[in-house]
Amino acid sequence: MARNSTWNRAVADLARDLGIYELVVKQHWHDLDRTLAPTTAVQALLGQLDSGSPTKAPNTTKAARKTVAAAPRPFARTGSNLYQWQQEALTAWEAADRQGVVQAVTGTGKTRLGIEAAFGELRAGGQVLVVVPTRTLLNQWHSNLEDTHALRAANTRVGLLGDGRFANFTGSDLIVSTIQSADGLRPPTRGLIVADECHRYGSDAWFNALHPQFSARLGLTATYERGDDGDSRLAQYFGEQPVYDIAYERAIRDGVVAHFKLAFVGARLSPQDKTEYENTEAKLKKSRSTLVAGFRLRADPHADFMKDVAKAAAGKWPTDPGGARQLAIRYMSAFQRRARILAESEAKTRRLADLRPVADSARGTLIFTQTISAATTAAELYSNVGQGAAVISSELSSDERERLLTSFREGGKSVITAPRVLDEGVDVPDADLAIVVTASSSRRQMIQRMGRVLRKKQDGRLARMVILYAEGTIEDPNKGAHESFNDIAWDVADSAMIFGSHKRADDIHRFLLEPSV
Repeated sequence: MARNSTWNRAVADLARDLGIYELVVKQHWHDLDRTLAPTTAVQALLGQLDSGSPTKAPNTTKAARKTVAAAPRPFARTGSNLYQWQQEALTAWEAADRQGVVQAVTGTGKTRLGIEAAFGELRAGGQVLVVVPTRTLLNQWHSNLEDTHALRAANTRVGLLGDGRFANFTGSDLIVSTIQSADGLRPPTRGLIVADECHRYGSDAWFNALHPQFSARLGLTATYERGDDGDSRLAQYFGEQPVYDIAYERAIRDGVVAHFKLAFVGARLSPQDKTEYENTEAKLKKSRSTLVAGFRLRADPHADFMKDVAKAAAGKWPTDPGGARQLAIRYMSAFQRRARILAESEAKTRRLADLRPVADSARGTLIFTQTISAATTAAELYSNVGQGAAVISSELSSDERERLLTSFREGGKSVITAPRVLDEGVDVPDADLAIVVTASSSRRQMIQRMGRVLRKKQDGRLARMVILYAEGTIEDPNKGAHESFNDIAWDVADSAMIFGSHKRADDIHRFLLEPSV
């Protein structure tokens, strides 16, 4: 209330100073202390300033606009119904002087939150830049903005930058830009930047696109922490900790995302695959030990170790670059071989085939793989499910990927299989079954994969997530695999079970297809 009153009175005092108080305030605004500023009064004031109040010089008008723009103000709402968490997040962001990150798990409505913040900035006379990491997100944001009635009613000029579009703030009130294109954009005098998937922008290549001229900054992400040097860059721009955080426990409790079942389904490697896996694992352990003890690579966390391995493999390690390079290359080769064994084993292919009846009952199925080969195999297995299956991979053009996703959303395809490209920023609201053939070691990726099918369903139906694992390997949950993700998923699922390789397919079907009690 105090912040609202401050802004309300600033506008009223300014109108009085300009000699247009009677015209602006008394006519449109009877209660200066109410919770939300009356937009009619603000519009009237700015209209008078635009027309150049009869007795005022242009420089006075410019100063007046600056005063109104800089004053603390309440949010102008689009009129859409917000979840309680979204209202709380906006309030927390405002209290942090409109600079900070909102961390919200996938499927909870971060885009809706960003649009609300953008609308508030536009109504206060500012301009807005929304930055996104991919073309898919560029188009999704544009579609959501076009569907926002309040923006259309206000004749908001929405421009696109990137993917062959070249908007600027001379002709646009709000620009949605890929992060690659935003670096060269001239920022507005006053405005808000909304950084979607902001955790990605801590890299050397992309951080410069976060222009310091934006005094209002809103970062949106499911997982803010990167685990590398980019964290410090993002902290300087947005702040160290999120100003608001909503996890799946709250999101499910509040009905923001769908309830779900979780199944871990084990596969027993063939003797040949098991032998190859064990030999490869032994080579990895030996190489890692030498890299850490002999060349002083960082042992933990794993992300830092892998970063050092990449540096050594490029011949840039300060201690014995030649020796470090040779060993690092051997390590990376073995690492890739192990990943291929786990991704493409015949045992997992058989288990994936066992799950086809579950996909038959789903509205939409997403199958996450590690390799294009595994994605192709999965698509062949599921080719007779519903309207068929399609592979989305980096081998396809952006247009081809978008066409297949659109077909999936509209029911033209029932199954999408993909290596990684579905991990982030893809909106597939009707998908209700996720099958992870190869679990990622990244907690962020696993949370994002889960989020792809947890978007709230209009009919209230359950979502289901299945994680395949090779028994006795680094994937096995009985051996502590993916502990940080499993702890989260296990706690928030309506029900969760581990099915070893000895369990029949019927047992898995019964668990996944029966409604929760």
